[in-house]
Amino acid sequence: MSSSKFVIILIIFAIFSSFLFPQEAIEFNKYEKEIEQGSPARLGAIQSKLEKLLKTPPVSPDTYHLLGRIQLQLKHWGKAKDWFDKELAADPQSIRPHYYLGIGDREDGVAKVPLRLILWRNAAKHFQKVIETDSSYQYALLEFAWLKRYQDNYDEAVDLALKQLRLNPGDRPQKEIFLLYDAFIENAGTSTLNPFKGGDDFVEKWLIGRHSIYDRYFLGEHWRRVGKLEAADSLLNLVLSENGPICKIPVYLSKVRLYHQKSEPVIAEKIYWNAVERMESLLDYHFFEQDLYYIFNDVLLERKVHDIETAKLFIKTFWRIKDPFPASIQNSRLAEHYRRLVFAEENYRYDGFRLMVNNPDRENILRFPKIFDQNRILNDKGLVYIRFGPPDDRATEITELSVQNESWLYYQRGSQPKMIFHFEVVGGPGCWRLVPILSNRQAYNSRLGWDSRLNQYYMTDDQLEIFRLATEMKDESRKQVSWALENDRHSWNQPIEILPMMTYAARFLGDSSKFRTDISYSLPLTSLFKTSADSQSIRLESAVGIYDFAWQEIDREYEILSLNQKKTTEFIYDQQLIKKYQFEFSTPRVHVSNHLKEVNGNRLNGMKFELNFERLTGDSLICSDIELAFDIQPTTKITQFTHRDLDVISNPSSKFSRQKPVFIYYEIYNLKPAPNGLRRYEIEYIAMATPKSSNIFKSFIKLFGKESPRKIAIKNMRENENTNVNEHLALDFSNFEPSHVELTIIIQDKISSQICKAKTGFDLE
Repeated sequence: MSSSKFVIILIIFAIFSSFLFPQEAIEFNKYEKEIEQGSPARLGAIQSKLEKLLKTPPVSPDTYHLLGRIQLQLKHWGKAKDWFDKELAADPQSIRPHYYLGIGDREDGVAKVPLRLILWRNAAKHFQKVIETDSSYQYALLEFAWLKRYQDNYDEAVDLALKQLRLNPGDRPQKEIFLLYDAFIENAGTSTLNPFKGGDDFVEKWLIGRHSIYDRYFLGEHWRRVGKLEAADSLLNLVLSENGPICKIPVYLSKVRLYHQKSEPVIAEKIYWNAVERMESLLDYHFFEQDLYYIFNDVLLERKVHDIETAKLFIKTFWRIKDPFPASIQNSRLAEHYRRLVFAEENYRYDGFRLMVNNPDRENILRFPKIFDQNRILNDKGLVYIRFGPPDDRATEITELSVQNESWLYYQRGSQPKMIFHFEVVGGPGCWRLVPILSNRQAYNSRLGWDSRLNQYYMTDDQLEIFRLATEMKDESRKQVSWALENDRHSWNQPIEILPMMTYAARFLGDSSKFRTDISYSLPLTSLFKTSADSQSIRLESAVGIYDFAWQEIDREYEILSLNQKKTTEFIYDQQLIKKYQFEFSTPRVHVSNHLKEVNGNRLNGMKFELNFERLTGDSLICSDIELAFDIQPTTKITQFTHRDLDVISNPSSKFSRQKPVFIYYEIYNLKPAPNGLRRYEIEYIAMATPKSSNIFKSFIKLFGKESPRKIAIKNMRENENTNVNEHLALDFSNFEPSHVELTIIIQDKISSQICKAKTGFDLE
């Protein structure tokens, strides 16, 4: 071959290879998928690779396209459109750049209010060009529907989405058609182009006059929201009985809200769990997520669910963790969540645009977690309300200089701090936004007493002090809002009375290498029966649940106790109700939940805690926890208090009368045998009592160390044939003053010389 021919071939090859080979097309397809799911860092790396291709003309339209897609993903609408314009110039016959230019102009028009009409007109032209050429192209009809939704043409948006659904019944159209119908019924179908169109009657007539299953569902949903609950219930049941092409999970969740509106939480919960069991796809799970997002945090937001069984397990575990009493048959937190959702949709609805121009936080001080962006339909009041319930106090102050404002105060509860949230409206009715501090300092007049720094900020006239306090309040608000929007708090929908229940859990080794816990509680009868003449029966829900560290249920005891002051079958000791539950399991770390709740009443108490049995593992000398008891007696009968051949009447309160003995029970494991097969061990009991000072003089003496605590020290030698033994003892403290006693038990194995200890404390009265 001549050199000239070879050069010609190379030139032809270079020209041809400047366009995409199939191998390169596969690479671009890979980039397209990565762009859709990529992090900003990954998008930057892809962009760098693509920009290198710009230096080697001719540039493929795909290169411009992918660069535009990256900017779309980053929400840089103007830059994205520049790349799509170049793609269109490189390939004028393609409808692909029109599709994405429509999206770019639509979203660009949201923020650029002065240019909105022009940009949205351009977006409409691009979408119409695509639809006229090929209406089945990607999601052109659905993207056009969102433009109509932005323009408040809700009925047109719905019709476009229905057309898209008929062409492509994929997951995205099935998800988003619910959002578009929701906007239609929530905004009463009002159109900016036709002021005479809209209103609840218009919505009802429009939906009744149509024939799709979506129209029937949303007619029922519309009736639910306007309070026609019985009619709504009937229509929702009809939709559930049909075989039409609609995801049924939103229908079930509408019924959950409806039955909370009817104040029937038990039925609502049954419907919810029935819906969970009916999940068949990840699309179904998506609709559960829409209700869960409000109390998710960013960790849960990033969590991916890949199959339906995992989704079901996640929902069950999520609500078990949130429930204050997970051993109950009703989930109180689930019920409260839906009560809050119903209240929020009635009072805090806002589905308008959230823009910087209508953001009262002008300095952009507040930082929101990623989960914040999942909200489409509530204002910031609604987000706080769903997480924390009704505030303990609220205040507003309207003056000539004040924008519309409101503040909410939540008192400190347990480990959760006191919280103050400030809201202001800038940008239209209902657009309540969180602000770090109120824009008018005089508005704090109605919040005086909420916080010392707030008081100082309102009352001082020193400008430097005002600046300092404002800076501190802004910083505190930033931290508080960031924390609050990733946390939540349970509250009860009625005033409650705390039952003075005392709980104690003791850890032992069980049979067959298992672990055992004895969980006891006590409750004074005087807290249930207010007077001696009160003989009315009281029913209490009593439950204890054991869960592994992933909150999967291991075991649970649940019962209804019927009490009567004059006659009851429950165990009463010294006018106290005492219950004891025993559990065995294999896992060394567990969650425990126990509670006592009045049936059809407002009296309750309970707790959740962890038990770690890891110190009871191994083959060295080990001692169990010490269980305090009112009495310990040999028995041949089996009761709730029986272990082996003893009845141990637990005292969970850890309070004893000095006139009665203090009984203790514990177990020793892994004693080593002597050559004769016997185990020999020494037990030392040391009880140190710190008297409760009854006057200033005793407190003064105690402060300077001139009063010694009382002490008991006892040593016993034991011999036993068994490797594991149980021990019990009655201690006499009748000569002691009212005291707090710290009891230490030291066991020494005389064969192996190993030592173990156990400690407990109790009060003498």
